[in-house]
Amino acid sequence: MRLSYSRAAAVEGPPRASLLCRARPLTSSSPSLIKTKNKGGVSVTLVGHPFDTLKVRLQTQPTTNPIYGELIAPSCHVPSPARRCRRRRLPRSAKAGLPRLERPLGSKTTPFPPAKRPEAKPAQTTRDPPKHPPDDLLTDLHKTNQKQKRKTKTAGVVDCARKTVQWEGLGGLYKGVASPLAGQMVFRASLFSTFGAAKRWLGTDGDGNARPLSAADFYKAGAITGFVAAFSEGPIDFYKSQIQVQIVRAKTDPAYKPPYTTVGACVRATLRENGVRGPFQGLGATILRNTPANAVYLGSFEVMKRAACERLGAASPADLPAWAVLGSAGLGGVAYWAVIFPVDCVKSAMQTDTIVRADRKYTNMLQTATDLWREGGVRRFYKGFAPCIIRAAPANASMLFTVEAVHNLMASSSSSPPK
Repeated sequence: MRLSYSRAAAVEGPPRASLLCRARPLTSSSPSLIKTKNKGGVSVTLVGHPFDTLKVRLQTQPTTNPIYGELIAPSCHVPSPARRCRRRRLPRSAKAGLPRLERPLGSKTTPFPPAKRPEAKPAQTTRDPPKHPPDDLLTDLHKTNQKQKRKTKTAGVVDCARKTVQWEGLGGLYKGVASPLAGQMVFRASLFSTFGAAKRWLGTDGDGNARPLSAADFYKAGAITGFVAAFSEGPIDFYKSQIQVQIVRAKTDPAYKPPYTTVGACVRATLRENGVRGPFQGLGATILRNTPANAVYLGSFEVMKRAACERLGAASPADLPAWAVLGSAGLGGVAYWAVIFPVDCVKSAMQTDTIVRADRKYTNMLQTATDLWREGGVRRFYKGFAPCIIRAAPANASMLFTVEAVHNLMASSSSSPPK
């Protein structure tokens, strides 16, 4: 027997002492709640898209001649001019011939006799004696050495951000942002609606009676959500990534001319080239990434909220303080990317490949993973990891906190009697 949302909520009722408080479902078919999901999606996009641009560009740049983060080996150490003059020590063979100076016993005023050092014999060598370079040359070498050392410190994400702003301005960090902004309504609605439906399904036993959700049920609901949401998130990521890597291709090949520079032009080109299958390029890798990632992400978020309820003595997740919700959401976002980032590298490589099927470099997931392994081993699958982790906590915390806050506000206003 299928339970409605109101009956499921009524059966659950207030938490008992033996049970931990349950998470309130975040789904409804009302248009107002869809607006809530969109607000959360817009917030995570505005906060996290610049970091996503850096991630994708670092993941897809060539490994032989990288554009961002060239690791320049520091040159041999050149001493500064102030330290170049050091007294040269005599070899041990020359010290052996020196007379031993002794002070006469009982004499305090007798000076030491002048030491007579034997004349050092010139070394028998055919090479010219070493010459010290002039001061100006030493100064130039020292400055060059310091510049190279500073250059190695600007590798990776910092160099990518600097060059992005230098070449494209601040707008370069938001390349392709039109795709996630336009797809928020579909993606976020499918994400949270599926999560709520999965929790209600898992919270119903075979007789149609509601039962309390366990921690494992939250992770199962997250896995189901990730699989379903991949079909809406895949095209969004595909169009976004195609625009984000245009600068990488242009810098790699000076003769390259981008076939499209906007999301709208990319949509038309892919549909004209591959039909309705065009936006789903790399869908298999997206499903393989989203299924375990959302299981960890949403499952950890709900489990940590449940633990916070017990720890802080809150009656429901709606009574939790803001820092508890933000912390749960942020840690869930970090766990999302820490689990599946190598799969995300495979997905980015496939989605940023050319849309012409005959000219593609990556044809399937196994061949893509093999090629990436040959390019750099394990480290190749973690390119762009730094901006992704930096983005994970604030972006996901802002998104889930916004959804929770607006949902709780709407629930309280709807339950209050009209004036």
